Amino acid sequence: MEDNRPITVLKALTTAGGANPTANLHNAKIIRKDENGTTKVPVDISKIMEAKAPDVTLQADDILFVPRSASKPSMQKIEIYYDVAPSAPMQEAAPIYSR
Repeated sequence: MEDNRPITVLKALTTAGGANPTANLHNAKIIRKDENGTTKVPVDISKIMEAKAPDVTLQADDILFVPRSASKPSMQKIEIYYDVAPSAPMQEAAPIYSR
C-alpha cells in the first residue's frame, strides 16, 4: 500500500475488489515472512464479515491468500491474465492473454 496506515484483512479484500464468487473465505491465510522463514496464519474471513471474529491487521509484506473452494463450481471457464503498468498498479488493466 502507498501510505503507512495499518490495513486490515477486510480493507485489503475491499481494495482488491472483493472476493471471487468461488472463493473459500473460511480457509484464507495470511502468509507472513519472519526470521524463521514463512508462517501461515489461518483467517476465517466469513466469521470476520459476520462480526464473530476480529478483523486482523496486516503487517508489512504480508500476503492475504484466499483459496478457491473445491465445492463451488467455477462460474467462468476462461482464464484472463492482466498486465498492469508498474506506474499505475491500482488503475484499470487491459487483458493481454486469455485461454
